[in-house]
Amino acid sequence: ILRQICKVAYLDDLQAFDCPASLVINYDFCVDESFYTKADCVLTGCAYTPSGSSLQISYHLWEQVKDLFLSTGGTDPFHIAGGMLKRLCASDDWKDVSFHVLTGPMHVHRAELAVMAGKDNRIVLHEQVSDMAALMSTCDLAFSAGGTTLYELCAVGVRLKLQYGDIELPGVAFDDANLIPWAGDIRDNEIFYDDAVEKLTALLKNPDARKKQSDRMRMAIDGAGARRIADAILAK
Repeated sequence: ILRQICKVAYLDDLQAFDCPASLVINYDFCVDESFYTKADCVLTGCAYTPSGSSLQISYHLWEQVKDLFLSTGGTDPFHIAGGMLKRLCASDDWKDVSFHVLTGPMHVHRAELAVMAGKDNRIVLHEQVSDMAALMSTCDLAFSAGGTTLYELCAVGVRLKLQYGDIELPGVAFDDANLIPWAGDIRDNEIFYDDAVEKLTALLKNPDARKKQSDRMRMAIDGAGARRIADAILAK
């Protein structure tokens, strides 16, 4: 109906239906382009990731990890942030690391995180972040839920991130592309935290592996996707 009065661009990440839009953008790593038959124009692949990260962001690889970026989704119903912090803060391997945790008004366990931060000054809570790329670029490692945050982390180049499973599951694609290790789905992995901490700690101790992963990530997603989408819209 909208197309009767204007052109319509549609961002798709589920491929739930064949959208009859003027322009369809799907920036997943693996997209079946033959699925789209009704759109006038289709843009697929991570080159069209509408990331806000800039190509000019400076990101330096330090041999010693000092800061970890922790993002567990807007609500975090399983309190994964708390579970990870409890284990990392108790580990000697992480005693000199600060933990930058994203939270907000919809976060179910926001109050519990505030209590943890009050007891351990290594835990820093971040709300209403206006420049996410700048925050990411100050960190050496990241642990993130599956979602758009993964693309942003790639564009910045924050070496390594472990992602956990939730309703949106782009994680396997990132793992298959050898970009971001997949920590599994907490709902069916009884040793989820042990696995996640073990993989993070291995990267903590291996700066060469972090450097190689960071380079692969920035090559895969260069942060210019929003500009490419804008060019495509203006060309319609």
